[in-house]
Amino acid sequence: MREKRKRTDVDEIRFRKLRQEDIDEAIRLETENFSRPWPRHAFEEVIPKKDVDYYVAVDGKDNVIGTAAMYLVAGDEGDLMNISVDRRYRNQGICSRMVDYVIKQGQAEGLLDFTLEGRAGNAAAIRVYEKNGFRTEGVRPGYYEDPEEDALIMWKRRQT
Repeated sequence: MREKRKRTDVDEIRFRKLRQEDIDEAIRLETENFSRPWPRHAFEEVIPKKDVDYYVAVDGKDNVIGTAAMYLVAGDEGDLMNISVDRRYRNQGICSRMVDYVIKQGQAEGLLDFTLEGRAGNAAAIRVYEKNGFRTEGVRPGYYEDPEEDALIMWKRRQT
C-alpha cells in the first residue's frame, strides 16, 4: 500500500499542457482512476493535436497529480474528459480548480459552452462539476463499463 501524502499547499499547484515527459504519470493516474484507461499511443497522439488540449496539474516538485482533457467540438463547444486526481491528493479542491482552469482556457480560445459525462454514482465528481456551473441535461444508459453504469450528460452553457 502506498503511503498517504500530507496535505498539499494548494498554492503550489500549477496547471499546464501535457508534455511528452508527463505521459508515464498520466498513464499511472488513468490506470489508478479509470476502468478503461487510455493506451500510451493515445497520449502521444494528443500532444500535437489542434482540436484537443490535455492538461495536467502538478505539485511544487512538478509531479503530475491530476489530468483533464478538453476536445474542441462544434466550433464553440468544449467536451471535458479524463478528469482525474491522484488519490493521495483528493479532497483538497484540486479537481475543482483544474476544471475551472480548463474552462477558462477554453473561453480564452473562444469556446462558449462546455459538456462532459460523469458516472451517475460518482457523487463527489458530480458535486465538483455542479460547483463549476455544470447541470445535468440527460443520461446515457450503460455508458460506462467495468462496472456498467449510466453517465450523466452535463452542460455548462453560456450566460444569456
